[in-house]
Amino acid sequence: MSKGKELEEHVHSVYSMLLNMKDDGVIVSKNASLFSNDGIAHEVDVYYEFKRANVTHKVAIECKNTQRPLEKGRSTSDLRASCSPSLTEG
Repeated sequence: MSKGKELEEHVHSVYSMLLNMKDDGVIVSKNASLFSNDGIAHEVDVYYEFKRANVTHKVAIECKNTQRPLEKGRSTSDLRASCSPSLTEG
């Protein structure tokens, strides 16, 4: 397994454990496809969502195992506002 995949597995494991300590049923997905409002699929390494105080929280995590900073335009910042709740797990 590559170091990048090991990092993804570790992040998924940690968030699954932390978010489900109270057994609230939060689902933490790996290699999730989020669909933008125009129907384009964007894959993220780890994704979870939950509802607290009538507010839905959606969190997408990209795991990067690199020694150099990400290039401009390689982040998912534009994905934040454009994604609908459609989700598939790969």
